[in-house]
Amino acid sequence: MDFKRLMNTKGISFWLLASAIGLNLIFQVVLLFVTSGIETSNVSSAADYLQVFVLLASLIGPFVIAWIIAGMAGDGRGPTYGVYGSFGAAVPLVFAFLSARAILILLMIVMVLAGGLNGGIFAEYMRHRKG
Repeated sequence: MDFKRLMNTKGISFWLLASAIGLNLIFQVVLLFVTSGIETSNVSSAADYLQVFVLLASLIGPFVIAWIIAGMAGDGRGPTYGVYGSFGAAVPLVFAFLSARAILILLMIVMVLAGGLNGGIFAEYMRHRKG
């Protein structure tokens, strides 16, 4: 995979790209609200697994969104939709990192970008496999 081709936006549908960014942004904001609600409650058993849940959700959410958007586009640019779309999920995480300085948030940013990229690659693999 060529990095220049990955970051080139020529020939992609900007409506689908905006949809990917918006869906990732909404997903991550909801995830942050849910986890902060669980964290502030007095449920001790949930707090033990909260970090694992957050990391898995930060990987799987952008993966599924990129897979759906790249499948809808069908133009062979799935990883581009995945990477640019996952920036929508990284934005609230950057603001959370600036306010909290937690290493978990940096890991979440990496997981979000990896999930978006892998979702786009998986969508392209499935498209080539079918046809």
